[in-house]
Amino acid sequence: MVDTEIKSAVTAVVVNHNGGPAIINCLNALAGQALPLARIIVVDNASTDGSPAAISDGFPDVELVRLQTNVGLSRARNIGLGKADSELVLI
Repeated sequence: MVDTEIKSAVTAVVVNHNGGPAIINCLNALAGQALPLARIIVVDNASTDGSPAAISDGFPDVELVRLQTNVGLSRARNIGLGKADSELVLI
C-alpha cells in the first residue's frame, strides 16, 4: 500500500539533449506509472532536433526548462533539482 502523502511528493527531473524519440518514450513511461508524479520537469540542454517542441506539444503538463547553451548533464540536472519542491525527486 502506497502512502497518499508520498503520491504528491514525487517529482521527476529529466535532462534532454537532442533526445528525439527517446525523450518521448521516457515521458510516456513516466506518465504511465502506477504512482502518479506531482511534477515532471524536463531540462533541455539546448537541443536542436525539435524535441523541445515535441515535449511542449505532446506533454502540456510537463514543465520544460529550455537552456540556451548545453551546460552538461550535471549542471542541467542541478537546475532541475533546484526547481523541484517535493520531498522526493526521481532523476
